[in-house]
Amino acid sequence: MDFSKQLQVINEKGFFDHLKIFRGIEKEALRVNKSGELSKLPHPDGLGSPLTNCFITTDFSESLIELVTPKFDDVKALMSFLKDLHVFSVKTFDENEVLWGNSMPCRLTEEEIPIAQYGRSNIGRLKHIYRKGLKVRYGATMQCVAGIHYNFSLADSTLAFLMPDFTQDEKSDLYLDLIRNFKRNFWFILRIMGSSPMIDKTFVEKRDHGLSQIYMNSLYEENATSLRMSNIGYQSAVQSNLNIKYNSLTEFIDALGIGISEGFKPFQELGLYDRNNERQQISDGILQIENELYDSIRPKRKGASGLRPIELLRKNGIEYVEIRGIDLSPSHPLGISEEDIICLDIFLLHCLLYPSKKIDDKEQKILTENYNKVIHNGADGDQEIIFRDSKIKISEAENLIVEELCSIADLMGDNSKSILLSKVQTGSPSKSFLNTIMQTNKTFVDYVLSESIESTNLLRNEEIEQITLLNNERDKSKEQLQKLESQKTIDLEEYVKQYNLQIVE
Repeated sequence: MDFSKQLQVINEKGFFDHLKIFRGIEKEALRVNKSGELSKLPHPDGLGSPLTNCFITTDFSESLIELVTPKFDDVKALMSFLKDLHVFSVKTFDENEVLWGNSMPCRLTEEEIPIAQYGRSNIGRLKHIYRKGLKVRYGATMQCVAGIHYNFSLADSTLAFLMPDFTQDEKSDLYLDLIRNFKRNFWFILRIMGSSPMIDKTFVEKRDHGLSQIYMNSLYEENATSLRMSNIGYQSAVQSNLNIKYNSLTEFIDALGIGISEGFKPFQELGLYDRNNERQQISDGILQIENELYDSIRPKRKGASGLRPIELLRKNGIEYVEIRGIDLSPSHPLGISEEDIICLDIFLLHCLLYPSKKIDDKEQKILTENYNKVIHNGADGDQEIIFRDSKIKISEAENLIVEELCSIADLMGDNSKSILLSKVQTGSPSKSFLNTIMQTNKTFVDYVLSESIESTNLLRNEEIEQITLLNNERDKSKEQLQKLESQKTIDLEEYVKQYNLQIVE
């Protein structure tokens, strides 16, 4: 059965009439001063505790804020909450600080990047140690790359139109189908949403980078889609040793367990402790913890604090998928637009509904080759990739998949199809970004800084709809931190040992 007929059958069952999508966003962004350098100020006290605030936290650096929405089944409600988080945050910033509007960072000095702090509790110290480990493994500069994490799932009532009386195992398998198809067609997302073709030269100082095109104090690739997702960005080459294909949940969990529990010689040589005999890695495996897995998409399950992600997945299965390969949109103050979300939803539904065979070693190699080609040269429509066993131009592959996406958009209704076509016809945002910078005759940092100042000023003047909720969460987070830190607890070393034993057991 071809895909159009399959869609017709699915539609006749009532799937699209009862389509309910849950979405959440985690948005990272740097706090930068008006000189275009990383802010050295601590995480603002007015935002509460980054350890216990469920909406506003930090990522790797004290200066790398992370804004986390709840899940919504309405796009406008999601965007409204995301905007409130931005406005609430920038209103607490020092007047000399702005929210950096690009995935690739401002001017950086490796030694001056402050690692995020989470207080004196064991869990807070563990989070800090994890970040120390990232620094010794990969360097702090790489960890200052920012992006959007988009959390996607369908309501069980919607899934029932695909799988009546489905089990959790069947639900997990369906999301694994989605993940494999996402990996096959991630090139399309890079084409229409990749927005990081240029970096400041300080980002690759003392590192091999392979970027030969120079513009003022910046380096770039003319047809790159996302240097953020390249080997100089948010990546770890050694993780390919885990050979994760997402063919089964058990296989994925086992690979994560091996990556965490089995020592990896280069990381063993770094040592678990620094020269002051203080912990600098949680473990010396390829992964310290599950979240160190750098991939464009991951299966996820929420659960009680203290339970490891691997254990939540093993016991309860997949709840949603987390799409991580999305650059911040330089043209939108929130880093993502309502139109972007609608395009993502259409694409992810395609990944869910299109037949998804298991990935073998041969296809894994092809997907890696496609990935690297599109990251570095995907804005060129003549770039060739392997698409459904044929070597064709990426522009031709795009036409084929857009036709299928339009079939889904038609069934979704509203303006989904016109929004999708407009996004595709607008062309490469990375190419547009490059052209705009070169027309202004500004460096990468100076251009992004001027745009960031303008966006931050606009946000500072906005009202906050959810002001009571955000104020309450800020105050509650401080109380929770105080309570955590006042409790009697075990020695940190014993705490880390017990944390690692959860994987072994």
